[in-house]
Amino acid sequence: MLKRFLMLVDTICLGVAFVTSYSLLPYSRPLIIPGEPVTLSPLRDYTWLLLIILPTWLGLLNHQGLYSPITKKSYCELMVGIFKSTVISLIVVAAASFALREQATSRLLMLLFALLSMFLLTGLRIATRFYAGYRQRKGYYPENLLIVGSPEQVEAVLRVKNDLQPLDTRIVGYLDTSLERPNSKILGVQCLGTVRGMRNALLNNVIDEVVFMPAVPLSDQWDKILTLCEQVGIKVRIVPDFVLPDSHRKEEPPISRATAAEDFWGLPSITFSPIPYKADQLFVKRILDIVISATSLVLLFPLFLLMAVVIKLTSPGPVLYPWRVVGRNNREFLGYKFRSMVVNADQMKADLIPFSEMTGPTFKMKNDPRVTPLGRVLRKFSLDELPQLWSVLKGDMSLVGPRPAARSELERFEFWQRRKLSIKPGMICLWHVKGKPQDFNEWARLDLEYIEHWSIWLDLEILLKTIPYMLLGKNY
Repeated sequence: MLKRFLMLVDTICLGVAFVTSYSLLPYSRPLIIPGEPVTLSPLRDYTWLLLIILPTWLGLLNHQGLYSPITKKSYCELMVGIFKSTVISLIVVAAASFALREQATSRLLMLLFALLSMFLLTGLRIATRFYAGYRQRKGYYPENLLIVGSPEQVEAVLRVKNDLQPLDTRIVGYLDTSLERPNSKILGVQCLGTVRGMRNALLNNVIDEVVFMPAVPLSDQWDKILTLCEQVGIKVRIVPDFVLPDSHRKEEPPISRATAAEDFWGLPSITFSPIPYKADQLFVKRILDIVISATSLVLLFPLFLLMAVVIKLTSPGPVLYPWRVVGRNNREFLGYKFRSMVVNADQMKADLIPFSEMTGPTFKMKNDPRVTPLGRVLRKFSLDELPQLWSVLKGDMSLVGPRPAARSELERFEFWQRRKLSIKPGMICLWHVKGKPQDFNEWARLDLEYIEHWSIWLDLEILLKTIPYMLLGKNY
């Protein structure tokens, strides 16, 4: 994801540097050659250079490893890599100009472009590295791993991790496949029990991936582990026992390296993912989430102020309702809604549960007595949901996805229903455009259908179908 973001921003930076360099030509030439009249060709005479500049610069930046995990490189390595890429790219452009016999190429333009592009690309890398390092040190959205294996295997793979020190992963704990009920730590990682407790470990922890190291190719534990992880939508990575470094020869790195299989800390692995993984589309989805949520927050700010004033004038209590829910893979986060109920609504809920119109763990009641008169209007047009745009911008939610669940609801989910939360939750979901069935099992099946068939086009279809529901007040 970060690689695609950097490539996109690099392309924009190179384009900005090129146009800016062209704009500076009339002012910079007299400083170098005083008194010489400035004759400037139209910009279109130089645009052919971009066809060479963009792929050359991006290819060399990739070759220098500047799209690999950026926190693993020092600031000096970043600057040296960008300098090398710039020098080699200038040589390639000069050679191309000579080969094509292009006389319109301005050496001063390319010099200015090289300086500006180095400045922009270096500044981008430094800022991105600082920000990514800060977020990772603070524990923002790392991939949480559960290790499953024997104590010897766990120690071996943890030593590999400690040597690499990847900041984008966190070890939640490990399960012992030897079934001996251990109660100890290995290199600071807590044992969560034996493999028999796999189900409870998945339910009670935030886990994004299970790393399983079977001792033999056809371990009898495979089926249980794969089935449980598949039911809740958690990825399983198989790391064969024979590629782990020998615990008695820790100074020697493993010889095998990933080729057709995925690379995992330098070790070959095979991944079983129960949810479709489309990296390019996920990148586009996140960009759309950021652009649409940020734009909406700016444009709707006057409406937010108006709604805040009206809520405050029509009922006692705060304007916003703090919404603590569970998102992707059991992650809790705090979002907000415009308050549409009386202040003590949560305390009144227990008495109203028998009147819920939806079967299952989720409470839904059309004529809920806790809703204020203004709240009914807000809910009718889904205006109370608008503050969730901030959660989308932060990355806790997406515009489209399965709805998050309260912790009290999640505890009543059937095991298979937890797969709803295997991807980032959304403000709207397939349930909104499918007639809102009152059976929670059907709602869960719609969410799983969305996960199985997810694409950018499906998101856009749901968004477009939701708009008329909101405008006509049919969303409540």
